[in-house]
This record gives sequence, structure tokens and C-alpha cells, in this order.
Amino acid sequence: MQVKLVQIGGSQGFRVPKALLAEMGEAKTFELSLENGALVFRPEKKSREGWAASFEGFGENAEEKELAADLDSASDDEDWTW
Repeated sequence: MQVKLVQIGGSQGFRVPKALLAEMGEAKTFELSLENGALVFRPEKKSREGWAASFEGFGENAEEKELAADLDSASDDEDWTW
């Protein structure tokens, strides 16, 4: 697919065809980079994206169970000494 640069105020840009935007999802912010001479346009990753999948199954081995127990027993109401 070919696009042409157009004048946008004091800058130049290009219009992204609706079909491509539909494939990219509902992102409104994008990362733009130059990789091996190609302009790469990616939807910005959201903070903590993928964390849920990373922690899936957490606490299944003995070391993780011990850590989880320590976290569960910690209280926000406890006074901390610095």
C-alpha cells in the first residue's frame, strides 16, 4: 500500500488508511521508530500489559507459596520502622 507525505502545519505526515487502523485495534497513541531503513508504526504498549499472564500459576511451587504467605500476612496497618 502506498501513501504520500502531506503538509500538516509546519510538519509533514501521512494518512493511515482506515483498514490498517482497524487491524491495529483501538489504540490512539503509537510508537514510531526507524528500523533497518523502514518506518515502523506500532500501537503503544499499556503499562503492566501482560502482567496477568506472567503471574498466572504463581504460588504453585514451594518457594512461591512461602513468598505468597509472607505477602498475605503483611498488614498495611502495621507500623514500619525506618
